[in-house]
Amino acid sequence: MTISAVVPCYNAAGTIGACVEALLAGSVKPDEVILVDDASTDDTVAAIEVLVQAHPGVVRLVRLTTNGGPAMARNRGGEVATGECLFFVDADTQLMPDALANFMDRIGQCDAVAGIYHHAPLNAGLVPLYKATLNYHLFERSGVVPYETFSASCAGIRASVYRELGGFNEALAWGMDYENEEFGRRIIIGHRLLSDPSVSARHDFPGFVKLTKTYFTRVSLWTQFFLGRRQFESGGTATASGGMGTAAVPPLLACLLLALFWSPAILAALFFATLWLYNYVSYFRFVYRHHPGFLPAAVMFNLYFSSVITAGAVDGLLRWATGRSQVDAAAKGQEDKGMSEQKRVTQAKTSEWHEQWSMFSNDGQFLFLDWIHPATFDTFKDKDVLECGCGGGYHTSLVAPHARSVTAVDLNTADLARERNRQFANVSFVEADLAAMDLGRQFDVAFCVGVIHHTDDPSRTFENIYRHVKPGGTMIVYCYAAEGNWPMRYLVEPSRRLVFRHLPRSVVLGVSAVLTAMMYPVVHTLYRLPVAKGLPYYDFFFNFRKLSWRRNLLDTFDKLNAPQTHFITEDDCHRWMGGARFEPGSVSIRHYRRVCWGLVGRKHEAAPGTA
Repeated sequence: MTISAVVPCYNAAGTIGACVEALLAGSVKPDEVILVDDASTDDTVAAIEVLVQAHPGVVRLVRLTTNGGPAMARNRGGEVATGECLFFVDADTQLMPDALANFMDRIGQCDAVAGIYHHAPLNAGLVPLYKATLNYHLFERSGVVPYETFSASCAGIRASVYRELGGFNEALAWGMDYENEEFGRRIIIGHRLLSDPSVSARHDFPGFVKLTKTYFTRVSLWTQFFLGRRQFESGGTATASGGMGTAAVPPLLACLLLALFWSPAILAALFFATLWLYNYVSYFRFVYRHHPGFLPAAVMFNLYFSSVITAGAVDGLLRWATGRSQVDAAAKGQEDKGMSEQKRVTQAKTSEWHEQWSMFSNDGQFLFLDWIHPATFDTFKDKDVLECGCGGGYHTSLVAPHARSVTAVDLNTADLARERNRQFANVSFVEADLAAMDLGRQFDVAFCVGVIHHTDDPSRTFENIYRHVKPGGTMIVYCYAAEGNWPMRYLVEPSRRLVFRHLPRSVVLGVSAVLTAMMYPVVHTLYRLPVAKGLPYYDFFFNFRKLSWRRNLLDTFDKLNAPQTHFITEDDCHRWMGGARFEPGSVSIRHYRRVCWGLVGRKHEAAPGTA
């Protein structure tokens, strides 16, 4: 089996020579070494040209004119590679002599192998030694295990699998630092990825200040990534148990300080010390065996960097919980890169919506008319209508008596809505993802009320609905607003993500009933006073007072039950409704009750992209 080694290089003039020589000095050598210069600003290209001349027919140079980051550089190398396996290393590493031989032994059992950093760093210093020994030990103690991250600083993959998946996600540029995690998650969907500590490379690690910044930034990003996918790593440095041990350090230090003034705090300190040592005592034993004089420094570094890591994790948790995830913004829609349209992953079905609409039926016709204003029931009269997200089918029942036909689409509840609207001969139901559906026709009116903010990608969903509207047809969207919704965004939504999404629906319903009951006295007293106009949801609670108990309970339950929620900004609305997409003067963008957006427009007769 032939091997192509691929090395992304950016300002690597000082390290690339030793990197290549180590590759070619192993017991098993790569058939070719592809060095991809990512628009370096130093003498990297000159250094590579020396290597090309020294190893003709083996070392190759690929030059990029603009800096695109490691994901792009690796992909450009992978495109020209001829080997049956691709082995990726970073330019500041030196592969151990037996690494490729061990990789070749292991790849027969799987589709990809992730290696690790060796415990001997390339550069001198206490901090590099700490980082190298800690990383090595945490992986080495796990042995060969199924893994989720393709650690491309030292990792290999079958070329056929790499090309099937489309390579690395090029949306993840320099400094984003989770392209390996993202690619690994795509690999394990249909293939086997193993972590093998015998495949290792020595690395040039950063010093104290840079490592502090690196730990904080990367852990914040990784936390957002892992929380978004509800899965931590099964081994190495980012396991759930390891995270608990690391997170125990700040409260341990705080309790030790508190114990100086209040002695009972020592009991809490002992508890947190137990959690910390449970994860790290084996590392300290490893250091004592191999570098006994380094043990005191290793303990001090561990306490310090565990505190930094915990701070980074908290930052990532807050970003994820408040809907400001940097990972989601960069990687959404990219994980199916390279897959055929038939294999392309659409939004996953979830049980929450079917359970919700089985328990509740909607009511409040006045709300529907409020939400679609300035459209009215006359807008649907004798028209072919597309309903995008029909839920339990209540809005379907309001529109069907006026329309020529209604096609109601929902990913999770089409069967339930069909059963509740059997009396209408002009209604048909389709189970489909709104962002991916292709109904093969266009409609006079398309409306999406209270649904688009619950989709994976609201912008992509909007575009697909727009595609299904005839030129001259009307499009209606009602969605949650980012502006004016801070209690939802920063209190309710984090609580839903962290707590309520993991509870049984019966418990969520009970909590919703208690919260709804608690709102009644406040809404009917304090919120009736003129001085309350500056309070959150003052306008919104006008509707609360008009609705039945069960309808208000539904509203509360809906907020805690939704699998996901996005909050649409005013800029999003103007972007969606702008340009030459809609007829001049037909566009209405309303900040309804200061918490939602109501969007109505008539599609331009010559709209761009009109079928």
